Amino acid sequence: MKIKESRLKNKVAVITGAASGIGTQIARTFAAAGARVAIADLDDAGAKLVAAELNRGGLQAIPVAVDVTSESQ
Repeated sequence: MKIKESRLKNKVAVITGAASGIGTQIARTFAAAGARVAIADLDDAGAKLVAAELNRGGLQAIPVAVDVTSESQ
């Protein structure tokens, strides 16, 4: 999926399952379109790697270790 660059400028996207696979690609796509992206995943190390990759590319991302099936989190 291609999103027009800057269409998501000044928006924040929380992408769950973003430490690998489809979630990572969605995070890349949203970040490339201008969104600040929260890389949310159970896999803290994986989330940190994806966020670091995006940040090195001049995009904005933060890793968030979270279990989205847990209401308390």
